[in-house]
Amino acid sequence: MVSNFAVLPPEINSARVYTGAGPAPMLAAAAAWDGLAIELETAAASFESIVTGLASGSWQGQASLAMAGAAAPYITWLNTTATHAQGAAGLVRSAVAEFETAMTATVHPALVAANRTQVMSLAASNVFGQNTPAIAAIESLYEQMWAQDVAAMSSYHVGASAVAAQLAPWHQQLQGLFNAAARSAAQGSWAAPESRSVMANSAAAVTIAEVMGGSGTPIPSALYVQRAFELYVHHLAPSAIARSLFTPEGLYPIIAIKNLTFDSSVAQGLAILDNTIRSHLAAGNAVSVFGYSQSATIASLEMARLAASVNPPTPDQLSFTLIGNPNNPNGGVAARFPNISFPSLGVTSSPATPDNLYPTRIYTIEYDGIADFPRYPLNLVSTLNALAGTYYLHLNYFTFTPDQIDAAIPLTNTVGPTMTEYYILPTKNLPLLEPVRAIPIIGDPIADLVQPNLRVIVNLGYGDPAYGYSTSPPNVPTPFGVFPEVDPMVVANALAAGTQQGINDFGYSMAHLDVPSVDLANWMSPGSSGTGGGGGGSGGGSGGGTSAPAITIDSVIDGIQTVNTDILNTVTKVAGTGYQVLLPTADVVNALITTVPSYNVNLFLEGIRELAHGDPMGLINTIGYPLAADVTLLTVAATIELFLVISAAQMIGADISALIT
Repeated sequence: MVSNFAVLPPEINSARVYTGAGPAPMLAAAAAWDGLAIELETAAASFESIVTGLASGSWQGQASLAMAGAAAPYITWLNTTATHAQGAAGLVRSAVAEFETAMTATVHPALVAANRTQVMSLAASNVFGQNTPAIAAIESLYEQMWAQDVAAMSSYHVGASAVAAQLAPWHQQLQGLFNAAARSAAQGSWAAPESRSVMANSAAAVTIAEVMGGSGTPIPSALYVQRAFELYVHHLAPSAIARSLFTPEGLYPIIAIKNLTFDSSVAQGLAILDNTIRSHLAAGNAVSVFGYSQSATIASLEMARLAASVNPPTPDQLSFTLIGNPNNPNGGVAARFPNISFPSLGVTSSPATPDNLYPTRIYTIEYDGIADFPRYPLNLVSTLNALAGTYYLHLNYFTFTPDQIDAAIPLTNTVGPTMTEYYILPTKNLPLLEPVRAIPIIGDPIADLVQPNLRVIVNLGYGDPAYGYSTSPPNVPTPFGVFPEVDPMVVANALAAGTQQGINDFGYSMAHLDVPSVDLANWMSPGSSGTGGGGGGSGGGSGGGTSAPAITIDSVIDGIQTVNTDILNTVTKVAGTGYQVLLPTADVVNALITTVPSYNVNLFLEGIRELAHGDPMGLINTIGYPLAADVTLLTVAATIELFLVISAAQMIGADISALIT
């Protein structure tokens, strides 16, 4: 159901909500349930009055008591059934409330139609591509309408499903109550008045595992859900029923230009997750939440939101499993750079994941730049390695085996009481050297030669030459610093050992080179190059082949028109692609010009605060903090811009290639 909502455009989702039957049929059903409840209560009161009158009046003795005992279960049945009918009416009204909420959140069909009409009008007059920016802006609004409708429908689906799950088939409820009444009558028992409070839904509580995707994966696939449960979720919720939960997971401009910003996507995902958890808890079920990357941020915010609510769930009702967590207290990029916001890009750092609210497991791949960012980013080599890790490692959490997950390194040096467990998944090779390893034949030996010493330098960015992650307490939010406190002799010894290790690894790799075999006989044969056998085809045109079509004025004009249209379409596509690069580029430049200087001022003042409180390092930090932040932010901005340019170049190249061929 949710996947259908996600793939349907707003024209369909909005029309379904606004042109359907609406809440009237459900309100009529609620009124019918109320009427039935009144009739049953009246019948029960009348029956009870007659039986009581007989048993307390002229009819005395054992026979009277037997009659009253036999009638009592049926009086209870009538009263309990009336209670069920009242509950059904209330649930139907809850469904009405869910529908009205969804209708309010859904984009009106008239707005969607106006958007499409405007696009068609601009496209029709877009002869030279002059309307391309306006079309892109309107399409961006359309994407937001799409996401808004999907979020509204998904929330409605969750709420309505929770209501429907509590509405057991009426005949099953009647039969169950009737059987209970018959058993009570056979045992001669008299039901107490409190029996009216029998609950309609007595199914045993279960644990539901809600599995969310990462950025760019709004609807996790069945295989995704299976891997998430088998590798991670089952440690905290071994008997949970795993389900896929839709969240927008947009990330402008990385995922796409016409995409939700990170902040908007997280806000919508948070609302969806909150409604889902509350629905499960209301049904008496426990919940286990799985978050990956962006959805780990959503889960982190939801922890604090639930804990601060009027009636928060208890730790035995709720658990979390997070991987690639940007809000990892000691390593997550959001925690490394607290209180930073880029309005032009729609990205704001959020607080670190709470560590003592609910049972939680956090798994981090070593050198994953999103969840394991260097503590000392002035170490440019370490920062570049982390950025490479976002590309080569951040998407690899499902490539591990269960045995590797079980062998993950636990970080036990937590401070104070905590319900969170932290695990590191070691990385064999530095992501910074992956491009070198891609060089045929000689790439691996070269990378093996420099990797041991390069690893020491990279690890210094985390504070210890022996570890690719910060060794300070994992549950303490730890922002970036300037210089690590490391004994120079420790670094020298590590580099000496690394040099020897690199030479040994290089020798081993050279002795085990994977050189592809070449069939020289075939390679040197005349026919292998494709030129030797081509001569015989030159005279084939005079044989019995198909003759060339006759050239007419119509065919010439048709050809010119086709070429003209193809050229115009290609120019329009190239212009649109160029605009797609220029728009986020302008936003990145805006962030560098406005946000970064403001952030630097705050960091400078933080150094002044440290100095005023008696810390002599505060004087150095007044310069060091802004410098470290600038190194990181400029490097990240350059990486984003490089990614955008490469993506645009690939699309433009494909468009031009299609025109030529």
